[in-house]
Amino acid sequence: MFLIRFLRKKTELWNAIISAYVVNGCADNVSKIYKQMKLLKIPTDTLTVTDVLSSCSSVGSYDFGSLIHTELEKKRPVQSNVALQSALSTVLETS
Repeated sequence: MFLIRFLRKKTELWNAIISAYVVNGCADNVSKIYKQMKLLKIPTDTLTVTDVLSSCSSVGSYDFGSLIHTELEKKRPVQSNVALQSALSTVLETS
């Protein structure tokens, strides 16, 4: 509980956790972390979405990646960059 309160509204800390999961081969846990962020109304940014999409590609969770893509298109603008575009194209090409 302390950890959740500490992390509340700290997008950078959540991004660090997500990145650590991806880098250390635990990408299958990233969707759980992302869903918890959404549940707690933690704002996401381009780095969050890029790492989540990359994890979707590495574990073959293309349906979840497509949901993220839909969220990006409908709900809010995200600053586009090469890493995000690459992650999106990887998820969308294989789904």
